[in-house]
Amino acid sequence: MRGDSVLARRLTSILCAGTLGSCASMGRPLPDVAAEINGTLEPGALSLVPGDSVEVRFVHMPDWNHEARVRPDGRAAFLLLGDLDVTGLDFDTLTKRLVDAYGKDLQQPDLSLLARDVAPRFVVVQGEVHHPGDVAISGGHLTLVEAIGRAGGPLKETARLEDTLLLRWLPREKKQVAWKIDARMDYWGNPMPIQLQPFDVIFIPNTPIDRVDIFVDQYIRRLIPLPIFIPVGSGGR
Repeated sequence: MRGDSVLARRLTSILCAGTLGSCASMGRPLPDVAAEINGTLEPGALSLVPGDSVEVRFVHMPDWNHEARVRPDGRAAFLLLGDLDVTGLDFDTLTKRLVDAYGKDLQQPDLSLLARDVAPRFVVVQGEVHHPGDVAISGGHLTLVEAIGRAGGPLKETARLEDTLLLRWLPREKKQVAWKIDARMDYWGNPMPIQLQPFDVIFIPNTPIDRVDIFVDQYIRRLIPLPIFIPVGSGGR
């Protein structure tokens, strides 16, 4: 089992265990919330995630060349600098930070970064689908509807697509956000699909989700201490 998915699997197992009251409002319709969610996507260049490994090469000091692997805590160890938080950084941003850091000891820290190992990118789909678990992001793009489809599709009798929950970690902002989405099949042909990014968690419940913030606090935080959590578009306030 891939180590990066352990946290998400534990998280979604708690989601599955929760039972919630009735009288909840539905999520925001997929066409209404798609642009908002897509606006939180990490920009194009490859952002570092746990499991990635980079090689730092010094043009004039090859003895300083070394490899740094991103650990599950999002940090990587660099020669003479120690641990740095690198999750969510693209190569250009990390290169600049390393140049600035090494520049305190070197007059011309001429260095470059190379990708050594790239961890698999995937999302996790759990709840009322036929094949819950990891769904690989192939070709760099994956939509919410595609992910549900690759998980075997919703269970017809029990899936509450109108209460679909999407959780996303924003590495640059260091916070967790969530949306409750009305993702019923009537909206699956929407011209603006919801785009996913690595390690998003999709949960399709079989009972209503009333308050996303309370749901996360009661059924997730008690097992996994999440960072700052901001419920976005959760409905049912």
